[in-house]
Amino acid sequence: MIEPTMFRTKPSYQFFYSLPVLLALAQIIDIILAPGRTKGLGLVIILIVALLTVPLAWTKVTLDRDCLTLQTPLRKPRSVELRQLVQLEESSRMWHSLILRYHPLDKQGRMDRTTEAFLSLPPLEDQLALEERLRRGTPSSH
Repeated sequence: MIEPTMFRTKPSYQFFYSLPVLLALAQIIDIILAPGRTKGLGLVIILIVALLTVPLAWTKVTLDRDCLTLQTPLRKPRSVELRQLVQLEESSRMWHSLILRYHPLDKQGRMDRTTEAFLSLPPLEDQLALEERLRRGTPSSH
């Protein structure tokens, strides 16, 4: 049996998406040192942004013999069986990441070949190894 391989997000991605926590701490210190009525709203906004972005920073991708799972804290894990993959693409954003195009499963667990879905992965450490393993099992990758 092949052991699952875990891929973590890149440290630069983790840092960037964890910045709202530092901003919230700075805002709390500012409120303590110089209280003001309007500063509380800024803190609330920063905390909401942190709640949305920090889980993205700590996302993990697990790949076993026949399934890839995207695990983001505070969210339901998303799994794609390798047999569902249609294509593997690379995003051209600031951090290069992988985008999986696949056929979703219907309610009976069968592959729906008439529909395609996308799963965007965050930038990962050792992403090339993941990409190579996925490309071996993907029929048409670009």
